[in-house]
Amino acid sequence: MTLLTPFRYILIRHRAKALYDVFLPLVFGVGLSVLLLALKRPVPIFGDKGYLSQLQTLLTILGGFFIAALVLITTDGGNSLLSKPVGGAYPPRLPNERAPLSRRRFLGYLFGYLSTASIAMVALSLIANLIARQLAPEITDGARQALKWVFVVGFNVWLAHLTVSTLLGLFYFTERLQMPDHTIAPGGTPPQP
Repeated sequence: MTLLTPFRYILIRHRAKALYDVFLPLVFGVGLSVLLLALKRPVPIFGDKGYLSQLQTLLTILGGFFIAALVLITTDGGNSLLSKPVGGAYPPRLPNERAPLSRRRFLGYLFGYLSTASIAMVALSLIANLIARQLAPEITDGARQALKWVFVVGFNVWLAHLTVSTLLGLFYFTERLQMPDHTIAPGGTPPQP
């Protein structure tokens, strides 16, 4: 489906993908959730001064940054560096495609995903704040706490995925694109001095 194209980033295959897309976000997301909710005086999640409201501004700014990076990547058609395939022994590929992704296409998918995810997270936090106010008086304390934990863990795992993916994109821009391909050892990592 056309509207879900930015989420094709999740389908990209690479041998370190599980580390970046699953393991690290789970560890950081669950850890952050425990930190927020298991304290003696838990951090307020919902409301005008809650955790979600505080994140909305940051996520909105990040969304603009990601869109600007996407525009830069896709409009710089004369840059032969971005037209080359991603290097390494196991370059990233999409399912059912034999050729590795070009750098431009990989970064396009990455920053397209980051743009869409940050906008979706802003919308999700707005909706969650509105629903929480309406739903809270209608359910028991136990159900409210369970729903809160499920929502916060899910939200924080996605936030951690967004953070890890952002750091991956920044690594690619700041270091990997600046290195000549012949300095990349098999496995996609620079040789150690």
